[in-house]
Amino acid sequence: MRRDPFARHRLALAPLCADVCGARPDLDAALTQVRAIGARAFLEFLDWHKLAPAWSALIARNAKLDVDCDFIAGLAAARTQATALYLAQAAALADVCRAFERCGVEYAVIKGAALREQVHADASLRPALDIDILARAPADAARVLRDAGFAAQQDVSSHEATFTRGVVAVDLHWDILRPGRTRGPVAQAFLNRRTRARDMWTLDDADTVVLMLIHPAFTKYVASPNASLVAVVDFVAFLGARAVDWAAVVARLEAAGLKTAAWTVLQWFAMVVPPASPSAPADVVAALAPARWRARYLREWIERDLPTRWLARPLPIQLGLTLALHDRASDAARAAFRRLDARRPARVDPSVDPSVDPRIDS
Repeated sequence: MRRDPFARHRLALAPLCADVCGARPDLDAALTQVRAIGARAFLEFLDWHKLAPAWSALIARNAKLDVDCDFIAGLAAARTQATALYLAQAAALADVCRAFERCGVEYAVIKGAALREQVHADASLRPALDIDILARAPADAARVLRDAGFAAQQDVSSHEATFTRGVVAVDLHWDILRPGRTRGPVAQAFLNRRTRARDMWTLDDADTVVLMLIHPAFTKYVASPNASLVAVVDFVAFLGARAVDWAAVVARLEAAGLKTAAWTVLQWFAMVVPPASPSAPADVVAALAPARWRARYLREWIERDLPTRWLARPLPIQLGLTLALHDRASDAARAAFRRLDARRPARVDPSVDPSVDPRIDS
């Protein structure tokens, strides 16, 4: 485990990826490795990566397994907490969606809160710390949230703001990444292509895949501990359940100047998921790949686990990794200049209270 920084990642993902793909997980072999690592340490790892509830359900379906009692109890506690939060979030999300539609606010639920309803058999087993919503008119959306009892928080970034009501947090987005990361605005195009799923609006399948491949590249530094492994399970489950228009995915990534970012995240996924898991076709990976020298450089970042080593001091990651995730030097320069511009004296965003000074994120 000490020599392989991703051994625990593969161990945590193998049974879950097999399960979402309809295969029979080899839990006996997995639990043997868990005992070698230490059940308490592995439980903490699963909990950090939002995988403990799904592991709890998987073990519960195999009652004859020889499992450490404390390990089972810890998994069960995580599952209970996740279920309670899910029920509160589901009720709040239903209220918010109805309020948005009543007031004519165009929106799409994105990321984990949408994916768990779309592709997971039991949505309560997929924890989400908050509900992410992309809105066309953020000022109107913010007003609707406040009318629904949500309070705006002080920490406001350049593309999102957080509103809370009790234990439920809603991240209201008016862009998918910090301004300057993409060659042009993409949020409005995402909303133009949104689709109806159950009782809410979500992104279309191609845009969902695009977001799954670029969001962790910049906000989670690809493979750092902040890159929750539950997102990997989401990706495997989504590809197993949907027929993705990969030509559209490649075209949209190219237009955004983020093919390299998507390719890097796909390399990370390939390092930790079982080989038989659904993934992007080989020709798609080739179409997204950067020049050979840059591909080798980016793979070194991931294989040597440099994002984890530098996480406490992220400037080397921002300079050495995230700028290299842009397709062209001009794309990286634009992102750098827009960030410098954003750090000038604050300009209040119309989506939040005028009294709130936005703080720019990393």
